[in-house]
Amino acid sequence: MSFIRQVWYHNLTQELAILNDQLFKFPVIAMDTEFPGFLRSTPRGAPEEHLYQDLKFNLNHLKILQPGLTLMDENEHVGLSWVFTFSDFDEQTDFSSPTSIQFLKNNKKKDGIPSTEFRRAFLPIFSSNRITKWITFHGIYVLLIC
Repeated sequence: MSFIRQVWYHNLTQELAILNDQLFKFPVIAMDTEFPGFLRSTPRGAPEEHLYQDLKFNLNHLKILQPGLTLMDENEHVGLSWVFTFSDFDEQTDFSSPTSIQFLKNNKKKDGIPSTEFRRAFLPIFSSNRITKWITFHGIYVLLIC
């Protein structure tokens, strides 16, 4: 098995079954995501209300491109990793920052996963109570979007 598994629409069910089985041994999930940039960046030291308003604006206007998941156990032994590529982003109609467009052009939109299909398929795993801990980078964005 490859350490980082690329997940597209055609192999979503198979890869989620593998992920689900791996949770028995590796119940900790580290998650990161790719977004089409950020439209508003909060200055360091800004009041919490400012942070909240920028967060809300970005969440309301940006679509997630790729969530990535890595499984590990409580002793930090790493299992498999997955990158799920979504198909929802449309360069012509969706908000993005210019630096993100090249990333999108290098990835296959036609083979991507509709985010609604990912949510539907991942929800039983998410609610299985086998995930003991989440580790995230920009976690507040990640968990609110997915």
